[in-house]
Amino acid sequence: MNGIQPLQPGLSRPKPWRLILWSAAALLLLVPVVAMPFTAQMNWGAEDFFAAAALICGAGLAIELAFVSCAPPPIAWQQLRSCCWASF
Repeated sequence: MNGIQPLQPGLSRPKPWRLILWSAAALLLLVPVVAMPFTAQMNWGAEDFFAAAALICGAGLAIELAFVSCAPPPIAWQQLRSCCWASF
């Protein structure tokens, strides 16, 4: 075999929105790190980073829970919506 393992039944590939969400959260947390050398107004300590990380991770978990718990609309609703939008 060439080293690539097939997915086990019941497992799926990671969703791209998860990668985007958590990458954006990490980048948002890096903004103060980049800004601190350039200005004296940005003087964060470790507790500030922990608080920001807790808030950002909490918001990210809430967004992920919303994505996972909301089911996609039924096919009939999608067809009705496309039909209605096409008439305008």
